[in-house]
Amino acid sequence: MITCGSAQRGLKWEKNIQQAKYLASLAEKEPELELAAPASLSTVCFRYKPHRLHDLTEIEIDRVNKAILTSLHTSGTAVPTHTVLNGRFVLRVAITNHRTRVADLEFLVREVLLLGRKIVGRSAGVTLG
Repeated sequence: MITCGSAQRGLKWEKNIQQAKYLASLAEKEPELELAAPASLSTVCFRYKPHRLHDLTEIEIDRVNKAILTSLHTSGTAVPTHTVLNGRFVLRVAITNHRTRVADLEFLVREVLLLGRKIVGRSAGVTLG
C-alpha cells in the first residue's frame, strides 16, 4: 500500500482549493450561471439562471436547478449535491478527489448550461410546477 505524507496531502488539498476557485470563476464569467457564495475552501455553490428574456420567477429557477441536479445524477455525468442559500436552491460542488481535473470542471459547467437551456426551452410558455 502506498501512503501519502502530510506534505503530499497538503499539496493535493491546495490543488482542490485552487480548482474550486477556478470553478467559481467559470460561474462568475458565464451570464447564465450565478455564483451563490464565494468559494469556500473546496466548495462552490452556484445555480443556473437563464437570461431575463425567459422571465422566470425565483421559484421556477429553483425548479430548473432541481431538474438539472436530477439529470446530472441520473445520467451519471456528475454528482454535485445541493443546498439552499438565501432562500434559493443551488448546486453545491465539493471538490475532494485528488483525481479531479480542470477539464472535469469545465465539462460540468457545459453540462449544467446545456441541461438548463434544454429544460427552460422545453418549458417555454408553460408554468414550471
